[in-house]
Amino acid sequence: MTLHEVIKTLYKFSSEILILANENGILGFLNKEDIIAGLNQNLLLDQVISVYQKSINQLEISRSYRDIPILDVKAKDIDLISKEEILFEKYLDQSLMNVDFKIIFENLVLPMVLFSRFGKLLFINNQMRGIIGIDDENEVIGLTKEVFWGMFEREGKLVKRKNERFKVFSQIIIVFNFKLESCILVRV
Repeated sequence: MTLHEVIKTLYKFSSEILILANENGILGFLNKEDIIAGLNQNLLLDQVISVYQKSINQLEISRSYRDIPILDVKAKDIDLISKEEILFEKYLDQSLMNVDFKIIFENLVLPMVLFSRFGKLLFINNQMRGIIGIDDENEVIGLTKEVFWGMFEREGKLVKRKNERFKVFSQIIIVFNFKLESCILVRV
């Protein structure tokens, strides 16, 4: 990804900012003016990020923002992120999501969890809580994928818990402007 490609993306989506992230979450953001300044100084993308990156706490989300370009600084891929998802990541407050996953997924027959774009557990249904042996979902909400799946034994492509073996089916889904990873277990 070059600075020219980044500028094209910002113009394509009429965005004044570029959100910066890695697999763990939002790192910060760049203003379009700073990216252009870096381009005029013949800087590389990584140099522009190190010189001009601003803290996400400095970002004020305008009502006019829709989807905003987000750059994975490691993979150098650009995706889009909603302002609601940015606010959620900024404040880590599920009430900002305006989504009640319980209404949608709680009584699903299959064990299920939902992870945020950045791998934080957002929802676990009754069936999955029964498999891992917890009553209160708050015991696991916010865990990373690695920590959550560490509760299971691995058997090749299968996971095992309490002598039950499961195949994990994972799918990226969009729920009310949030990009999520849904994971369902099927007994084998």
